Amino acid sequence: MFSAIREHRFLKLSLGAVLFVATMKAAYADVVDVTLECPTTITPGGTLNIKLNLVSYADTNIAKSGLIIHLGSLDVRGPYVIPISVKLNPFERVTTEYLTTKFPADAPKGIFSNIGVGVYGANNKRLGQNYCLIEVQ
Repeated sequence: MFSAIREHRFLKLSLGAVLFVATMKAAYADVVDVTLECPTTITPGGTLNIKLNLVSYADTNIAKSGLIIHLGSLDVRGPYVIPISVKLNPFERVTTEYLTTKFPADAPKGIFSNIGVGVYGANNKRLGQNYCLIEVQ
């Protein structure tokens, strides 16, 4: 009798785990993990190179991105819209060259600048975002 009860409880727990995983996958549909590859330091007027590492949890089409730079105090540059076209399959990892530009020459030295990037679908739905810190030397 106890064996039948244990098997029944195991079956209920197993089904519960399957439903939980299915629910989590549905909740994360069209979500993209974004990681920025930024330099750790930069000089004012230097060249800024950023790569994006993207991982998707579903079939996803990235149509554009938003970029914002916080240079310290209340000095914010952007937001800028940067077109980007990336199609990702579920759990696919892609690294893409994102931005090569001159860093603002008037950036104050001795601070950390915060650069934020968000990626969006064609319907303007945010699919993922992240940021990096760069020390201005």
